[in-house]
Amino acid sequence: MLAEIIAVGSEMLTPHRQDTNSLYLTAGLNDLGVTVAFKTIVGDNHDHLRSAIPIAINRADVVLLSGGLGPTEDDLTRECLAETLNLSLRRNEAVYEFLQQRFAARNMNMPPTTPSRLTRSKAPRSCPTSTAALPANGWTSPITETASS
Repeated sequence: MLAEIIAVGSEMLTPHRQDTNSLYLTAGLNDLGVTVAFKTIVGDNHDHLRSAIPIAINRADVVLLSGGLGPTEDDLTRECLAETLNLSLRRNEAVYEFLQQRFAARNMNMPPTTPSRLTRSKAPRSCPTSTAALPANGWTSPITETASS
């Protein structure tokens, strides 16, 4: 089984950052017997990411995307993946609730109308509503599982 890792973030294309996430993911995949055949780094650019995803899907059995999931406008991973797979995004209530709890724990109000905050709770519409939030050292990502058609 072959895998490709796409690391997303313009900072990964500078001499000031190293893509350590891909190293971690590679070790885990290798432990499972999966060969990482390709690693791609894509900056925070919609068109570049949209072109990289189908290439990876066509040449690997497993594709992992790392990065580009934060609350800022240049975090495009979920939108580009959804567009590539022809899926619409919706607010995942479990993730949204998790984010609200994190703000409350810090005595902060999360404005419900702030689009950048809501972006972090978006997941493909086809994901079950019971999909949970994955707290990873203070970050959140929707846990999704898809079956190939």
